[in-house]
Amino acid sequence: MKQLFFPLFAVITLAACGATKPPASVASGTDPCATSALEPDFRVLSPWGGAGLVDGKVPPGNYVVAATRIPLQESAAAEQRFREEMLGIMPMLDRAPGLVAYQTGASDRCRVARTISVWRDDESRRAFVGAGAHGEAVIHRDAVSRGGETSVHWTEEGVANITWENAAAHLLATANSEGGGGALQSHDRNAN
Repeated sequence: MKQLFFPLFAVITLAACGATKPPASVASGTDPCATSALEPDFRVLSPWGGAGLVDGKVPPGNYVVAATRIPLQESAAAEQRFREEMLGIMPMLDRAPGLVAYQTGASDRCRVARTISVWRDDESRRAFVGAGAHGEAVIHRDAVSRGGETSVHWTEEGVANITWENAAAHLLATANSEGGGGALQSHDRNAN
């Protein structure tokens, strides 16, 4: 079976989907890759990373949380370019001012990469998004994405809501409200 590589924190090999029974929604004609908040085979690829962690956890505080969802192309050239871009972005994350924590996840079945990041303030988040290797990757996203990528950020007053499920719900709401038209959509969904 084919393996995908998502080296967002290191070169991580994901096992391809096994022989599992498809979700009922697939059998009924609904595509869970397009309609689910989190893909049926979504998995977290790495533990939380970041200089702001305390004992491996996001400490209590008020934060700006950002999440992305990128549907990836199937070509070998696109996979290689995505690997190279992520290897350039990783060192930036490790020294990004204002970054508290970050984590990545992916779906093999749906060919989707996801990120979640926690920032001390929105100025730090914005500075990272447009800078260096990350800024270049955003500009040239059509080389790796098949379209429909989304990005969202919101404020959180507690760490209990900094979850993949909450991030996916914010992204899904953003995609649905804007039609998911294939352009990178970045929205502030203030949770307060």
